[in-house]
Amino acid sequence: MINEDLTQKRVAMVLDEITKVVHRMRTEKGITIIEIIAALQIALHTLLGALYEKARLLDKLTRYPIGRGG
Repeated sequence: MINEDLTQKRVAMVLDEITKVVHRMRTEKGITIIEIIAALQIALHTLLGALYEKARLLDKLTRYPIGRGG
């Protein structure tokens, strides 16, 4: 339960920060919503790719523990 609460707080903080940055980008730099969405899509794709690779590595490590003839 504590981990869920902490995770929800972190997600809320990240979303709040993204909202602030998007607002600032739109007002100060005149960037369109489409450009912001495209940038967020690229960032999310990159992050998910990195998480996927880490998950694959962890899967390999748990299937073939070090020192067990793997």
